[in-house]
Amino acid sequence: MFVTKIYNIKSIKKFLKKYKSSLLLIIFLLITSFILLITNSKFQTTLANKLADEINIEFGTEIAINKATLSYNGKVNLRDFLIRDHKNDTLVFFKNLYLSPISLGKLVSKELNFSSITFDGLDLKISTYLNEDQNSLEIFLKKLNKKNQESLEKLNNAGFVSNVFAKNS
Repeated sequence: MFVTKIYNIKSIKKFLKKYKSSLLLIIFLLITSFILLITNSKFQTTLANKLADEINIEFGTEIAINKATLSYNGKVNLRDFLIRDHKNDTLVFFKNLYLSPISLGKLVSKELNFSSITFDGLDLKISTYLNEDQNSLEIFLKKLNKKNQESLEKLNNAGFVSNVFAKNS
């Protein structure tokens, strides 16, 4: 049995020595393909829309993202980020919403406590519709509150956003 293991190790070494350059090329191509895939804007947008769809299903909201990109400084840019109210009108629109990967991770895990948010082109349209007691923002937050009560209670102690940087809003 000991001899068989040595033979297998020797054959593996021989194989690796013979095909070393081919294996290195394949590994290099796989890593390069992976990097090109995750830096592709269409791929990032697809991932962002899947995240938005999960949030929409879980909370009964309507969030849409036109385009998502990951910049080289590590920020995630969600372009044309739209939240619609219960009457399908615009509630919140960001031309650009910038999140750090940590903040995006918190959003994925449905933790609503961010250290900072940067945005450009905020358009906030809060409406109170006829025969309704609450405005559209209160109704939206109530939807989040029903499904995420524990996280929202933590926000009361920790705060929602520590730093907000706004431009053209």
